[in-house]
Amino acid sequence: MAFNPFLGKSQEWLETELSNAQRDFSRGKATVGATSADMSIRSEVEISLTQRIQLILRALNRIDPTTYPIEQISPISATKAVFS
Repeated sequence: MAFNPFLGKSQEWLETELSNAQRDFSRGKATVGATSADMSIRSEVEISLTQRIQLILRALNRIDPTTYPIEQISPISATKAVFS
C-alpha cells in the first residue's frame, strides 16, 4: 500500500489544502529567518510545494478517481520507444 499522509481527511479539506498550496506556489514561497538579541523567528517549507500538491492530488484520487484521474496526477517516470 502506498504512503498516504492525508489518511482520514475529507475531500473538502483536501481541496482547501490544494488551493492553499497552489496559492503559495504561485506566490513563490521562500525560507525566512530573523534574529535579534532576545528573539529568533524562522519559517521553512519542509517539502516542496509541488510535492505537497502532488500528495494532495493523490489523496483526492483515492477519494474521487473520476474527478482526479491518476494519469493526470502522476508524473511520467518511463518512456517506451516504439520503432516501426
